[in-house]
Amino acid sequence: IPQQHGPEAAVLKEIVGQGPEACLLKCQEALSCHAAATYLALIFNDLLRPHTAVTLHFVQNMLIRLDHRPDQPYMTWEEPIVAGHWEKYNNNSGMCLPCPSLSTGTDHSAVQAFSHWTHSMSGGRLMVVDCQGAYDEASQRFTLTDPAIHCVSLLKFGGTNIGKKGFARFFKTHRCNAICTAIGIQVIA
Repeated sequence: IPQQHGPEAAVLKEIVGQGPEACLLKCQEALSCHAAATYLALIFNDLLRPHTAVTLHFVQNMLIRLDHRPDQPYMTWEEPIVAGHWEKYNNNSGMCLPCPSLSTGTDHSAVQAFSHWTHSMSGGRLMVVDCQGAYDEASQRFTLTDPAIHCVSLLKFGGTNIGKKGFARFFKTHRCNAICTAIGIQVIA
């Protein structure tokens, strides 16, 4: 666990009801989604800079092994989301939260544009969804956690990947916004 966080600050996720090999595979699938979403958010933030001060950040995430638990030795560790009100901005079944958020008034256009942009920049091959977390007004930063990725290859990114069906469901509820327009993304047919 990184030095800046004590064990009380960690979020641990356990895969239950699976043997050690299946548990490791599920953790690796979650980590691969997280790593891809983190990388794509860094690129997206560079595109946003001329248009807005808002940025997206995925919390740090890693695999841990607990040797004293031979039947369930693997878990994922995430740093906590410390600032703001937690919300699910979109999910892997097609829901896009109305913008601004009805409960907090947060303009989360950047998060919805991020999901749209991941589809566009990949040539329609993948899309980061299930964007959830909190917005910190002081830093103008969305801190996100636990993404899912839809991909044309259903063998990648785990059981939350519903591929082209997921793309279609997202675009059924997504409303392009000023950020979509500013960075020049369009729906891929």
